[in-house]
Amino acid sequence: MFNLHAGIPGVASDLLHSVDKSRILEDQSSSAIISRPIWKKRFRELINTRWREAALDTEAWSAVEEILSDFSKFNTVAISQDALLGVAEDSFLKDKVLPQTEARVSRVAEIFSGHSVMLHFAITSQLDYFYEFVRSKNNIDALSEARTVPSWSSLIERIKEIVPEFQIMVWDFERPREIALSFIGELLRVDDFDLILDLKELIASAFPERQSPLDSESLPGLSFETIERLDVQYELDLQRLSKMEGVTLVRPPSQMSQVPSYYP
Repeated sequence: MFNLHAGIPGVASDLLHSVDKSRILEDQSSSAIISRPIWKKRFRELINTRWREAALDTEAWSAVEEILSDFSKFNTVAISQDALLGVAEDSFLKDKVLPQTEARVSRVAEIFSGHSVMLHFAITSQLDYFYEFVRSKNNIDALSEARTVPSWSSLIERIKEIVPEFQIMVWDFERPREIALSFIGELLRVDDFDLILDLKELIASAFPERQSPLDSESLPGLSFETIERLDVQYELDLQRLSKMEGVTLVRPPSQMSQVPSYYP
């Protein structure tokens, strides 16, 4: 099984890479991680290349086939490229949310043809996400440039149409400190108690304490109506995702949802 963390851009972006750098899995024989350098050099370039150029690049296809063959000896292989579908700007500042989604997911399907794949998406509140986007860019003008309120459930529906054969797991990261361990544990299919403890310690400091609730003062220039729309959209998405066939929605324990038991 190849567990591919593919979005949303910027959410849970470095969790798996931190585990990889820690070498915690060195003594594990059943799970492995495709490192960021290997993925970036061999897979990401092929995923982002235009169709005609990719079709002619036999060397690139041979390279990824060889890598997948080498990793097939493991029961579980974890991969993370949170920005596979695009960057955060593409969620708000384009006429279509993450417009490269169809092309890139189609290429992923080509690359992993014949392999079992689970796509993982870490989502969060559109309001929190937009706030972090504006703050990270230090660009208050983005408030007035935003063209759309993204719908994560609509995005997942678009993906399902392209890869109905893939399993999809969506992770509610609105409370990241509560869900991160389960997320990593599922990506790696961990069942070793000591390893779970090591992972728990590693990611404990990955997220700062949650800031105070957002309001119109936190986002000057954004109307109350827009803030409410951003906030309500997340609840609508969670409702739709919870009922979506072929999709597993995983929420934090405090939300009384089914969460893989990686909490020793």
